[in-house]
This record gives sequence, C-alpha cells and structure tokens, in this order.
Amino acid sequence: MIAMLNTSYLRKKSGRNMTNYYLILSNLLRMDVGVLLKAHICRTFMEQDHQQEPDEELNATMVPAIMEFVRNSGTFLATYGVAALVHLSNKNTTVKNLLMQNGIAQMSVDQVQTKDDDLIYYTLMLMVNLTKLPRNRRVLSDKGLLLAVYDILTSSYHQCGAPKKDSKVNVMPANPQKEKILTQVCIVLGQFANDDETRQAFLDTYTHATKCLLSIFHNSTPAGALASKAIFALKQIIASSAEQKVFTCGFMAGRLLEDLGNPALERSPEFIYQSILLLQMFATLPACCEKMDSCKVFTVIGTDALAMHPNISKVDDGQVRLKTLAEDIENQLYRQRGYHST
Repeated sequence: MIAMLNTSYLRKKSGRNMTNYYLILSNLLRMDVGVLLKAHICRTFMEQDHQQEPDEELNATMVPAIMEFVRNSGTFLATYGVAALVHLSNKNTTVKNLLMQNGIAQMSVDQVQTKDDDLIYYTLMLMVNLTKLPRNRRVLSDKGLLLAVYDILTSSYHQCGAPKKDSKVNVMPANPQKEKILTQVCIVLGQFANDDETRQAFLDTYTHATKCLLSIFHNSTPAGALASKAIFALKQIIASSAEQKVFTCGFMAGRLLEDLGNPALERSPEFIYQSILLLQMFATLPACCEKMDSCKVFTVIGTDALAMHPNISKVDDGQVRLKTLAEDIENQLYRQRGYHST
C-alpha cells in the first residue's frame, strides 16, 4: 500500500475527482492498517506544497479525519497527525476555521500537558498558526491554553543554555528539544499578548513571564532564533507598562546592544528587526534612554558594523529605523538633561 501511495497510483486512479482519493486516505487512517502506513499518509500532507491553491476537497475530508485520528492514536502517531495539521493550516484560514469548529482547542490543551516533547512541539507550532487570529486566541485562552503554555515556560525556561563557568546560578544543561519548544512558546505568548486583556493578565496573573523570558534571552545562544523570539515576546508583553519597560531595559539593554553590535555574531534579519523594535519601545521613556546611553547605544547603532550589515537591507526600513531610533533617544536625553549626548 505504501508503494501504491509513493507511485501516486491511487491519486491517478481517482482522476479529477480527488474526493474519492481523500476518502480512501481518511478511511485508511480509521482502519487497522499498521503504524507505518498511517505515518506515511500523514507525511504525504506534511510534504505538500503549501503555496498551491487551497484544496476545498482536501480540507473538508482530511482535516476532520486527521483530527479524529489524532484523538484516537497514541503519542507517536498523534505527533504525525498534528504535524500534518501544522502544514495544512499554514496560511489557510479555511483549515484554521475547520480546526476550531472541530474542537482543536481542548485537544491542544490536553496535548501540551503531555510528557512527549515531540507532540508538545508540533502542537505549539499548530497553535502559532491558530493564535494569529484574535477570535481563536479568545477561544484557546478560555479553554486554558494560555495557562498551559505559561506552565511550560516557567517549568523549562532554564533548559535553554549551559551556565557559564563562573556562574553561581543553577541552570540545567542545554536541551535542544526544549529550546525548540521554548521558541514556539515565545511565539505563542507574544501573539496572545496582542490583546490588551491578555497583556494585563501577564501583569496580574502570569507574573513570572517577563523574568523567565529575560532568563531565556540571557542564557540562549546570542542572537539566535530563541533569543529573537524571546525579544519578540518581551516586546509584546511589556508594551502597555512603563514600569515593565524600565525593568526589562535595566536587565537586558547592555546584553542586547552588545549582541546587536557584535560583528562576530551572525545576527539574522529577525534578530535585528526584533531588537530594533524593542529598543524603539525603550526609547519612549527617559529612564530607558539613560540606561541605553550608559550601554553605548550610539556607538552600536551608529557603527558601520551594524548599519552596513547585509541583513539590515532585509529589515523593513532598517536604515531608517536605526536613524529614527538614534534621534528618539537623543531627543529624550536632551529633554532630560538639557543638552545633547555625546
């Protein structure tokens, strides 16, 4: 049967009526046909070109079938099923709506509370797709997803990097799988924080989020993917609180500027972009500008090492953002001190 799927025999036999083909696959997922075949069917959808035109027959037939398959499978096959849903829901509002209508919210809460890292990882990737829509965020939060993701953050934030030799902090050795999970956690939390009510909840209820994210930023690979997403989440969470901005700036401005201006680091477009956005947020407050000035912000953002970095051109209005940031900080310091910084 796997050979028949590999050669597209069933697809070709179905002709233009793909509904029959998808019905066969959905029935195979429900039958006792073995683990390998079911995993192969899921991989079929994981490998499809998501840039192609939306397939309504595929959506209507396979999305409910895969969800049923995930519910009724053990963690190994459920992981394959969720990975297929991640791919199908990418940039596809129809699939996202189908998932929400078929109870993905409660199912996802249950899955992120398992002990299986692979299942948690792909479930969080699916949540990244779904939490881009405000109405989905409300439903998912009401089902307890925000609390469940917060629990992952507070229980595993310390597993993103090994401690320095002279560190007295008891940090666990780096766990690559946990780092992948934490990267998705940061994205999900950051997207939840698009809503005013949730941002306030981070101040009132999920009070350890900021400190955990700061720890992730400091202990993860400098300018790496996890650090970039931690910056994104922090920016989102502290957006409405001057107190949190000052606190966050005090703990990370020095390291952020050091990494941003370090020519030895790769500094991806994502890292540069998120760093500039956070610095722009800090620049709205005099206390933060004083802190950034003490950390030589003008040296960093004014050097050719950053301004001429090839990835700056990949950041929307990168050069303009750097110039505006310098002007904003300069103006804040002038109003605060009465003279221009040097």
